[in-house]
Amino acid sequence: MNKISRKVFLMIISAVFMILTVGSFYFYTNFNRLISDAIMRSFNANVISDVYDLNFDRVNINIFTREVKIRHVVIAPKKIPLQPYPYINSSFVLKTSRIDLNGVDIYALLKQNRLQISTIEIEKPEIAVQLKGRNHVFVPFKAGDKSSEAKIEQLKRFLDSYFLKELVLRDAALSMEDEHEGSSYKIGALNIFMSDIQLRQLTGVDSLTFRKADLGMSGLVIHTKSGGFKSMESKNYQLNVDSFAIQQRSDTVIFQVGNYTTRIQDWKLVTSDSTYLIGAQLVELSQREKAVHITDAVLKPTVSHEEFNQQNKYQKELYSITVKKVDLLDIAFSRLQSDRAVFIGQLNLDSADVLIYRDKTKEVDMKRFPEFPGQQLNSIGIPLTIKELKIATSKLEYQEKKVDGDLASVKISGLNVKAQNISNRLPGSTLAVKADGHIENKIPFNLALAFSYTKPEFSFKGAIKPFELKDLNRVIEAFAPTSVKTGFVDAINFSGNGYPRESSGDMEFLYHELELIVDVKKYSKFKNSMISFAANNYLNSSNPASTDKAARIVKFNVVRDRNKGFMNLVIKSVVSGLQETMVPSKENRKLNRETKKALKKEQKEQDKKREIESGERTRK
Repeated sequence: MNKISRKVFLMIISAVFMILTVGSFYFYTNFNRLISDAIMRSFNANVISDVYDLNFDRVNINIFTREVKIRHVVIAPKKIPLQPYPYINSSFVLKTSRIDLNGVDIYALLKQNRLQISTIEIEKPEIAVQLKGRNHVFVPFKAGDKSSEAKIEQLKRFLDSYFLKELVLRDAALSMEDEHEGSSYKIGALNIFMSDIQLRQLTGVDSLTFRKADLGMSGLVIHTKSGGFKSMESKNYQLNVDSFAIQQRSDTVIFQVGNYTTRIQDWKLVTSDSTYLIGAQLVELSQREKAVHITDAVLKPTVSHEEFNQQNKYQKELYSITVKKVDLLDIAFSRLQSDRAVFIGQLNLDSADVLIYRDKTKEVDMKRFPEFPGQQLNSIGIPLTIKELKIATSKLEYQEKKVDGDLASVKISGLNVKAQNISNRLPGSTLAVKADGHIENKIPFNLALAFSYTKPEFSFKGAIKPFELKDLNRVIEAFAPTSVKTGFVDAINFSGNGYPRESSGDMEFLYHELELIVDVKKYSKFKNSMISFAANNYLNSSNPASTDKAARIVKFNVVRDRNKGFMNLVIKSVVSGLQETMVPSKENRKLNRETKKALKKEQKEQDKKREIESGERTRK
């Protein structure tokens, strides 16, 4: 081939290449434009376009892989809807730099204006949602009134059915405002993966089902003006659902959920009155395991004692609680979903630390009449049952600001509590509670209570093991102008019954070598020594008085302070029994004399019986 031939051949090849390049570019550009127009026609053919606009800059398509990439997408509500839908009360705006559609049916898109795809991937969108009304409706329903839809259906179609293999949302920034509840929600990064999604629009109802969903949120912050809290936040939230189905009508929402797990890290909640911060380092929920596990749970006041007192006119307890571990086991999630009933087989709290503060300088609310636990549980609006509650190796401290301004406290360590039949659905049973621990880290005690659900009454029984009374001096001196110089407790056993207006029972208080010191601040040391002398001479220094005498077992009867709870009645009963033992009332002195007579009579009968038996042996 000569030079001219080669030159002509190269020119032809170059020309063909340029034609193919220009043609390919023209085809690619026009084909992308066709796809863009088809996407817009598909959107505008749906009834959702009556209330929302779709805008985007460009579309890139790969015919061989059936991938469509849409750039700079905005979906926003129309300023003026094309058709009136008065039941639509909510809206959303979505902005993103990229939406990837995979498995696109090009033929259906171009010829039928139907966007049929297998997966959608949305990268770093910004989503803003406006919620109004109780039930939030974003898009038109397929209503039952055919005449009202006749003209619309001539031009627009409803989404009768749509299937999507996968939906992927990555690092979405979500903000949501709920005007009805006065709430706002913000999520720093929202990630969603859903598979086998089925959307249907039937007459009067929209439905959504999917096979699997994974949801992750970081930087969750909620502020609300209604409900039981003021604000809530979480560092990280994860939800995994195996299956889900929801039906939404204009006035109701019905849903079904398969197995699901939840994991929440660094969760915090501020109560509606801004008094308490409730939180946990980690919360894990498993529907399959029927369990919830909470690590490092807290309930702490966000205000000082002074601020709390200013907020409340009357006396009120301020709590500070930390729990190392909380386990809720054998939870009936199905009953919670179907019957709105809470059923928990076992609730375990490990290493709880509880501080209760009360200011006695404040007035008592004379209109407040606390009920016993049985009646309090019955007043709960939802069905509730906790078969067993266990609190292990815990601490309890009660602090009280006295009328004179001084602070008094009592501490219980190594506290273990077991409660059974906590329910408002077991009217024939009783709420049984058992507790044991150490008062002031030294004095072991146990207490059993049984609360009736049918009547406002309860029974109690307890015991305190031997200890030296001086170990209680810190508590005694804090609550009374008295201390123990010497004295030893051999045993304290008590039992009784509590009623709405009183309590009564029996007390066995065994002790010896009791001697008190009275120190009333307004008196001189000489007067206090005289008062101490008189007190020690008036009270019984030992029980029994001597080794050859019977111990005094006394009865107590206490008038209930109806403005205080059941525990105050138990403590008053125990204190009354101790006082009756040391300084018996007329009734208990009479009882003591009758007991002595009965014991003497019994002793004489036993002596006489022994004499007869001895005489019979001698004659034999």
